Amino acid sequence: MSWFTPEDLLARIPQAQLNQLSTGNGRADAPDEEILQDCLDRAEQEVRGLLSGITPLPGTLPAGLLRDCALDLAVEGLFLRQAGEAAKLPEGWQGRIDRS
Repeated sequence: MSWFTPEDLLARIPQAQLNQLSTGNGRADAPDEEILQDCLDRAEQEVRGLLSGITPLPGTLPAGLLRDCALDLAVEGLFLRQAGEAAKLPEGWQGRIDRS
């Protein structure tokens, strides 16, 4: 069971950008839910892996800082799957990702 669903990413980036990042099509009117879930699952795995020896991890949806970090890492994953310059994180995001 995953911590997040694709809709949770709307707390981080606008719908149009979510659509574009998941499909690679600037005119997409809906996101690719499978791509979004894959990025969320990868971010969750990264957080679980890093924290597995430190603290018990929640079986349910995490809150606060843990939630923020996982969602930020999922957004980074969406950008990293883009080609060329589109893979570059927007201004302000790199510091956010570094903190996560």
